[in-house]
Amino acid sequence: MPLEFTKMHALGNDYVYVCTHRQRVDDPATLARRIADRHRGVGGDGLILIAPAESPEAHVRMVLYNADGSRGQMCGNGIRCVAKYAYEHGLARTSPMRVQTDHGTLTCELRRDPRDRVEAVRVDMGPPILEPARVPAVPPTNERALCPGPRPATAAHGHVGARQRHHPGVRHRRLRRVRGRRAHRQGRA
Repeated sequence: MPLEFTKMHALGNDYVYVCTHRQRVDDPATLARRIADRHRGVGGDGLILIAPAESPEAHVRMVLYNADGSRGQMCGNGIRCVAKYAYEHGLARTSPMRVQTDHGTLTCELRRDPRDRVEAVRVDMGPPILEPARVPAVPPTNERALCPGPRPATAAHGHVGARQRHHPGVRHRRLRRVRGRRAHRQGRA
């Protein structure tokens, strides 16, 4: 059976989106690796499933798989595309829209044009995580992997840290365009 998908991007993050309201994906990790391959697949940063919400407080659920097949908690640009898709395909015709992610349920405000198409999405990402122990990352086995190459003399006694940034300056930008199958039904973003 053919897989129906949509490819969208927002500010450089391009994902393949599959709505699981109408079709089933048996092995999403393998599909993510195959479909995200930029040489032999559709190409993209990964696969995002748009699924029914599992929480009564959310309208839809976003399930993110990176290009290597690993699960991701959230992508700010990806959730904006999920909100656009969900609204324009009648999965959730509301603003604000609540989208369930592995990072929690986030609120999206949709701005629509006179023809009721979504032209911009604003996401409340919450505050950034600044405590290194709470940042969802797997540290490399040594510090040199974090800072490859020669170090400046001023950094010889410094420390390497981590933080999670939610890109607050990106919230108000528009979705630029929609590409891929069935893009003609999506219209300009």
